[in-house]
Amino acid sequence: MAKGLAALLLALGLVLGGCTAGTGGPVTAPTAPEKPPKKAVFMAGYKPQANLPFVGVYVAQEKGFFKEQSLSVEILHSAGQGEHLKLLLAGHIQFTTANAESVLKQIADADAPITAVALIGQKSEQAYAVLADSGINSPKDWEGRTVGYKVYPSPEYLAILKAAGVDRSKIKEVAVGFDPRVLLERKVDVY
Repeated sequence: MAKGLAALLLALGLVLGGCTAGTGGPVTAPTAPEKPPKKAVFMAGYKPQANLPFVGVYVAQEKGFFKEQSLSVEILHSAGQGEHLKLLLAGHIQFTTANAESVLKQIADADAPITAVALIGQKSEQAYAVLADSGINSPKDWEGRTVGYKVYPSPEYLAILKAAGVDRSKIKEVAVGFDPRVLLERKVDVY
């Protein structure tokens, strides 16, 4: 038994002795060289457009959240013609925001290789505006008028027309982009 205890103590001494550095200082693992941040471009909305989905990107940039994740993010602004998804698909930008209908339409129409990474909001942000003096009080009043849409008539717009019993052939529809001033300038009756 004494021989076994002596052998155990000797083995323990060798193990502990091997755990100390030859210089007497603490042992530290070599550190890997720091990787440069990965660059990405985020396209925000049309600059004059106050749009809450883009606020989070500015906050993340300001608070250093991107830097903490080793990202260098450049924030660009759209020209207001709905080019976000086109630029994403062409590889000119890596991130943008888009409503679900736009993403689904791109996937359905062109089998676009798009991945949605987050949902902003639980309900649609779609709304329609008219001038107070327009005499328009309901979607049925859109008949005989000009309706401006951003890029294409959205599925929500088409659902509103159907639910309200509106004859779409009686509406002039025009693509006007993302600048709501077209309503104030009376280029459209509904925006």
